[in-house]
Amino acid sequence: MFKRILLTFSLLLGSGCPLSLRAETSRAVDPYDLEAAYLVHFLEFVDWPAGTFADPKAPFVIGILGEDPFGNRLAHLTEGRLINQRPVVLKHFGRFDPGDEDTLKTCHILFVAESEKGRLSTILKLVRRAPVLTVSEIEKFPLFGGILGFDQEGRKIHLSLNPKAAKSAQLKVSARLAQVCKTYRED
Repeated sequence: MFKRILLTFSLLLGSGCPLSLRAETSRAVDPYDLEAAYLVHFLEFVDWPAGTFADPKAPFVIGILGEDPFGNRLAHLTEGRLINQRPVVLKHFGRFDPGDEDTLKTCHILFVAESEKGRLSTILKLVRRAPVLTVSEIEKFPLFGGILGFDQEGRKIHLSLNPKAAKSAQLKVSARLAQVCKTYRED
């Protein structure tokens, strides 16, 4: 099933087709299967600044902050996987602790779980200028300063982007990814 999700994701981005995938809860794909696939594939559609990696074989790190909604989905998608000749490593954080600031900045992608909504402002301030792609399913996440959001409307998942936050993090989001996202501007 994960191969089917990844193939669908790749085909949609490759074709420039608007990316609002149905996540039928009864027969088809679970929304968290799709979100897990998105997280892995974001690594292919974002460029990190020079000096982000210690060496050419240093891994991509995906961090999950808060209550992990993915179960073992991300582990299945990343196990043994190389993206741009780099392995993908998962880090699970519990609830946000201000002492985690340096560790959070070592992530290339930081998924902020819904459980951290009350601490969102503090979390985003801590990683704002670090080259960390922040992603969440918290409603209108990019309006709060996050970079990419999963916006769910009924059984569809839409992607949203805050280009100003990406620029502040020194991240270059590919045009192919940006064109399938709703663009938000911070107030």
